[in-house]
Amino acid sequence: MSVHVHSTVRSGPSPSVLNKLRRLLARMQDALGCPQTVRVILVGSRKARNLNRRFLGRDHPADVLTFPLGEVVEIYINADFLRRTGNFSKFLGYFAIHGLLHACGFTHHGEQDAEAMEKMEQEWFQRWKASLPS
Repeated sequence: MSVHVHSTVRSGPSPSVLNKLRRLLARMQDALGCPQTVRVILVGSRKARNLNRRFLGRDHPADVLTFPLGEVVEIYINADFLRRTGNFSKFLGYFAIHGLLHACGFTHHGEQDAEAMEKMEQEWFQRWKASLPS
């Protein structure tokens, strides 16, 4: 089990934010029993759109995409979208958490599944926000 964070964009989060994200996702993996290697990859809108179109048939840039590939899970996060939120680091954590929950089997298809995923998402997101400077 390991977590890697890689950015393909010029201006991204600081190394300390990336380290915090790695640690949080590793704790999530342990807590949820997700044995895969996780790769979080920050991409621009063009790449997010291409991936969304190619694999999901949706012709718009996605905010986050999760691809379980056997023992490896790739989570692509749209850095351009994060910049538009006004709080890059905060929402980087949110979308990484969201992507890892999908990789661990959580979905938001159906009311019960959506509620369970949202509860778990909020629990981990609160931990993420608490780790960031105010």
